[in-house]
Amino acid sequence: MLRPGGLFAACAPNRNSTPELAGVIPDWGAAGTFDGEDAKAIVASVFCAPGDTVETDRWDGPLVTLGSAADAAAFLRVHRLGEEQAARAAATLDLPMTLTMRGCVVYGTKAGTTPRSA
Repeated sequence: MLRPGGLFAACAPNRNSTPELAGVIPDWGAAGTFDGEDAKAIVASVFCAPGDTVETDRWDGPLVTLGSAADAAAFLRVHRLGEEQAARAAATLDLPMTLTMRGCVVYGTKAGTTPRSA
């Protein structure tokens, strides 16, 4: 339980993050359990008492560069590709590759303090 004035923060990628990898990530763009598109509403469903606040800081830009096949394979493993599948997919990429990362950080503040300044 968060005490009054406590701050909760979480980050969530959008479903359309890393469009450069759409062809190699299975189910790219499919909804997950905590996507950037839904994060604010999910957090607001918990921070719903009078005086609670929910804010988001969105990101959308060229934030990650995969410099080698090993970097790409490691990144793809985060997207539930097995080690061999990730290595095969990484070998097909034109590297180095800069990825467009999209998502947000969502903040929930319990009533009892001034809302977080942006």
